[in-house]
Amino acid sequence: MEKPVIILSSSGLNSAIFTVWCVRSLQRFNYEPIEIVVGSSEEKKFIEDRLDGVSCEVSSARLGEFRGFSFKAFALSEYKVKHTGREVVVCDSDIIFYKDPTPIFEKYAGQFWFHKLYELDPADIDLPLDKVSESRWSARTLIHYRDEVGFDKRPSWILNSGLFLCGENIFPELARRWAKGIRALGPDKMLNDQSILTIAAAEMDLEPVIEKPLGYATARHFLSNMKELFIEEVVAKGLDEDNLRDLVKLETPAGRWSGGPLDIVKRAFRKLKRDLFAS
Repeated sequence: MEKPVIILSSSGLNSAIFTVWCVRSLQRFNYEPIEIVVGSSEEKKFIEDRLDGVSCEVSSARLGEFRGFSFKAFALSEYKVKHTGREVVVCDSDIIFYKDPTPIFEKYAGQFWFHKLYELDPADIDLPLDKVSESRWSARTLIHYRDEVGFDKRPSWILNSGLFLCGENIFPELARRWAKGIRALGPDKMLNDQSILTIAAAEMDLEPVIEKPLGYATARHFLSNMKELFIEEVVAKGLDEDNLRDLVKLETPAGRWSGGPLDIVKRAFRKLKRDLFAS
């Protein structure tokens, strides 16, 4: 059985840097094939200059008014997989592989495997928007979609689009529906792309599977509020041999310093740890 092809997408400098780190973690296990789709020729050169044996394809997908995370669905919906005759793994760039992922891919071959997903009470979909906390982006996106577009299937989970496995015959249609759903909802109400992936999968009657212990032992996904920890792990694992961390621009969320001086001290301490790991 051929190994699945892992496909990463990158849009922007931070994403290109994270892609380099993610692929380096895979290359430690001699994993291949890996394909990368990027948003510009500059990203293509940046990544290819730092990774041996990996080539990138520049996507013609454009975000327009949509948030940056929509690039993945738009790019993948147009992408033609180069390594055919095998399953497809969609992988975010902010992931570190701690083990060779081949065993978990083999275990769940032919299934719709996810590294992470979240349970959802289908009754939540019936709630009015003003009854759903603004912090629940995934649920609010589902409700926006219900009101603006409509759907018949009622998923009992929210899929995390960061790392998942699907069949070669499933991937093109899933990506097409994913991108189409995002565009149908529009940029103002499209708060979370994984909600639209969830709808696309439900419409295709795809049933996800998950095994947290094995999945989490194999790889870790560093979400948007974990990027400082991500950099620490990258440095600790020796994946930043060329000091790309110095180029990363981390955004400061609103309220970041609301804890006062103690938070500033913690941030300084975390930076000191990164520097010590690097020395």
